[in-house]
Amino acid sequence: TPTPPAGIGTETSLIDLDTGQVTPLPKNISRVNPPVSPDGTMVAYATPDDAGRWQLFIASRDGTDVQQVTHGRREARAPDWSPGGTALVYHASGQGDVTNIFVLDLATGETRQVTNYKQPFSADAPQFSPDGASIIYDLHREASIGLRIVPVTGGKTFALKTAGLLSLMAQAA
Repeated sequence: TPTPPAGIGTETSLIDLDTGQVTPLPKNISRVNPPVSPDGTMVAYATPDDAGRWQLFIASRDGTDVQQVTHGRREARAPDWSPGGTALVYHASGQGDVTNIFVLDLATGETRQVTNYKQPFSADAPQFSPDGASIIYDLHREASIGLRIVPVTGGKTFALKTAGLLSLMAQAA
């Protein structure tokens, strides 16, 4: 079993793989295991807002400069940063348990719905492709159906086969 570096406890920490420096995240952020922005300065996470609805927030890695970036009736979760750090992709619930994929432009605050599923389908766990042109997500109908890909601007979705996903990941390396 690998031994974690000194300073790692039960809280979530960021580890700089080049230097080995360990930075514990503040408790309000560490419980959600947030994705870090591509430049390493910010984190994005979902947590209940003052009304008790799950919304997205961004903050500096030290927990300062917290900004709520989604608002409204939809409950937003599972954020992922775009490769350039200018947008977040996330899934949000609408009617019932249906979730769809949305992209938030952080500069303008504009949100665009990328998928449009209805009951009994739901889309979740979105991630940007390495080039930022597409979004990969998991499609559900009671159980997982499989991975799908859709252009970041929305449109027709396609099923991803494991071989196709491995090829996409190899291009990113």
